[in-house]
Amino acid sequence: PAEVLLQAARAAGIAPLRDVLRKARLEEAQAQPGLKELLETGQLIRLEDPADKLSGDDLLIPAERWQSLSKQAADELGEYHKVNSLKKGMPREALKSRLRLDQRAFTAAVRKWVEQGLLQEAGTLVQSPGFQVSFKPAQQKLVDRLMSQFASAPYAPPSVKECQALTGEEVYHALIELEMLQQVSADVVFRPQDFEQITRKVIAALQRDGTITVAQFRDLFNTSRKYAQAVLEYLDEVGVTLREGD
Repeated sequence: PAEVLLQAARAAGIAPLRDVLRKARLEEAQAQPGLKELLETGQLIRLEDPADKLSGDDLLIPAERWQSLSKQAADELGEYHKVNSLKKGMPREALKSRLRLDQRAFTAAVRKWVEQGLLQEAGTLVQSPGFQVSFKPAQQKLVDRLMSQFASAPYAPPSVKECQALTGEEVYHALIELEMLQQVSADVVFRPQDFEQITRKVIAALQRDGTITVAQFRDLFNTSRKYAQAVLEYLDEVGVTLREGD
């Protein structure tokens, strides 16, 4: 039974136990000793929680298929990082597509890879263990110049276009993804710590006065209408403030 089950599992690839049993033409009672042997010796792997009692719906994968799939996932991530060195990670959907897995199998595989330390998750992205975006020396100089401009004018910082003109679009988008910058409109961007301070001051003004206008915001931060309007519209969108008329 163990050999028959293993051959059926190899033919099935990644499949629920019931499908493997069907391919093996074995009843569950007949298959149990062989199934136990294959799982204990690691020739068959349960993709989902092995702490739960084994059921017909459990996903199984042969060990050699799992090793091959794991290597492919690691290689795909490594190649992605090589080509996209300034991106935080690979979109989960892109990796799923390259591995040609359905959603259930992919979700289970990623969970197992994370447990094994093969990859790590970053929100909707996946990345190789220990991967960090790092700028080349020339890029880092431009980033330092840009951040000093933000520091010198926290409430009237460089525009999105000015940032991209200085660092290039790829580096700029990396700064957004790394949360070193926070874009609040098509052309207005702040350092997160500066925007957090702006938000706190706006909330304090609202608690004190009940409302705040674009003109009052402009005067409070000694900035221009462009920044005032962009910030207040953004705070409306995220639910910090509620717009009433103009």
